[in-house]
Parts: sequence; structure tokens; C-alpha cells
Amino acid sequence: SVNEPSDDVFTLQSEIASLRQHTNRQVTVNLSDLLLGAIKANTILAANHGVALQYPIFAEDVNVSLDRALVRQLVVILLSTIVGQYQSAGTLMIDTVISEENISVIFRLDAHESGDTILGMLRQQSSITTLLETVAANLYLSADDGQQIVLAIPLRRTTILIIDDNPDVIHLFRRLLDSTIYRLIIAEDGTDILDKVKRLSVDIIVLDIMLPRIDGFEILQTLKSNAATKSLPIIICSVLDTEELALSLGADAVISKPPTKAELNDVLRQWV
Repeated sequence: SVNEPSDDVFTLQSEIASLRQHTNRQVTVNLSDLLLGAIKANTILAANHGVALQYPIFAEDVNVSLDRALVRQLVVILLSTIVGQYQSAGTLMIDTVISEENISVIFRLDAHESGDTILGMLRQQSSITTLLETVAANLYLSADDGQQIVLAIPLRRTTILIIDDNPDVIHLFRRLLDSTIYRLIIAEDGTDILDKVKRLSVDIIVLDIMLPRIDGFEILQTLKSNAATKSLPIIICSVLDTEELALSLGADAVISKPPTKAELNDVLRQWV
């Protein structure tokens, strides 16, 4: 006889686990595309309930690093549940605020609706609570406005250590790299490099070769010969034509200085 799958196979937790086996959890996402897609998925439902969905026209693209699949599902389900809880026709405004730590998706309810009641219903849904826990998000009523339900999603930024002593190059990196995706830490030399990498939770290093005190090749060798840092991606960015040597010493990529925005983002995307 054929063994029937157990009930555990059909839980939301098992679906999430299966999804994460086939996708990269953290990816770079255009925030406006994600939200507009979630809103579009609820357009017909909202119209059936007499709820007008209102949202701002995003003036510029905002890219963030998050678990796209799960966050999108969470926003879609929250929207549909809120719409379903409306007691009468009205408006539902959706907006976002980005801080250093969080992306806040704000659902502003119509004046006739009860924020406390709708938030209570949202928190009773196991699918919503499971998704909230999985993406480490928080759902609460704004302390300043009882008509605003706030979804706070932690903002995961990739920490990049730039090791370069040229102020113009540092300025260039700050201009080229999106601060909503990357957290930049600057070091003018490789002094105490192992301690810095560990203490600052560095994800990627962009390393110059011509540096004071300790040159880039020595820093590269130090990091790649240490068990705690040997798997850390190191990108050599230099005016010197030393790609073959840098790769032979363990560099993960080599780009010329100064890089273009496209070149820099293309190489970083391999590890983000």
C-alpha cells in the first residue's frame, strides 16, 4: 500500500521550509514593485467590499534586502484580511516609512473602522502570526494614531568593509552603493583587520592594494589563511593590473578602480 503523507506535511511551517529550500531568503527587492504587486492582488477583493485602496506614487525606486516571497505573502494576506474586516465602504491607505532598522508598511484605516478590533482579528490568524514570526516582523497599532496599523519588517543590510586610504574613492563608494541595502564601514588600512572583521560582523570586503603600513596582498593573505575569515568574500579594487596574482592569493573577484555603479553592483550581487 502507498503511505499517506502525514498531516505535518501540509502545515504552513512545512510550506515555508520547502520554499526556503529552493529560494535565496534575502534578495534585493524593489520595494515599490513588491507593494504595488500586493495591492494589485487585492484590487478586485477590495472593490467587492467597497473599499478604495489608496497608495502614494513612489517618486524613486527604493531597493531593500529582504525575504521577498514571504514578505509579499504577508502583505497580501494582511491587506485581504483588513479589507474583509471593514464594516462598511471606505478607504484604506497604504504607505511606507524606511528607517535605519526597519521598513514600516502603514495601513491607515477609514475613520469608521476600529483599529483595535481589526488588529485583534489579524493577530488571531495563525497564518499571519506564523509569517510574522518567520520574517521577524512586528504588527502593532500606532501610538500616535489609532487608525494606523503598522507592519515593521527588520531591514537586513549587507555590511561592506571598504579598505582604502583615498578619500575620493571612499566618497565614490558612498555615492554608488545604496544605503538601504548596504552598510558601509571604512578603514584606511589593515591594522587589526581580523578583530575588525569579527567585531563589526562584516559580510564582504572591498580591498585596495596600495595601502599604508600593510599592503592589500598581505591583508588578503592574512584573511584567507585564517579559519574564521577564509570564506569571507574579498573583492580587490585597484588601479594595479594584478588580477591573476590577486586571484591566486584567494581574492574572490577583481575590479578596476574606479568602478562604475553597474560593475560594482554586479560583483556584489554574487553575495547579496
